[in-house]
Amino acid sequence: MSSVDPALLAQLQQIPLLQAMQLQVVQADMDGIHFSAPLAANRNDKGTAFAGSLASLLTLSGWAMTTLQARHAGFDLAVAVSHSELRYLLPVTDSLQIVCPPPHS
Repeated sequence: MSSVDPALLAQLQQIPLLQAMQLQVVQADMDGIHFSAPLAANRNDKGTAFAGSLASLLTLSGWAMTTLQARHAGFDLAVAVSHSELRYLLPVTDSLQIVCPPPHS
């Protein structure tokens, strides 16, 4: 069953960009991250998903999972992203669905 960590949700609500992107937090817990955003709020001039929106949501999902993993391990860290690298293989033509599973042990 999906759930949302309340502390993480509070952090996400402080990021203005996510409101403009109409981010929906479907799941954000130790079992994984699942974010959704409508194409209409994140499309480019070609009618497909804007690469910046995809990059933002992918980066955010990695940050969120790292933050949750650190908290679960008892660390109170200020997690920051220092590097990101993406390849866009196909256009996204429907709602943006970002899923980040927990790391394997």
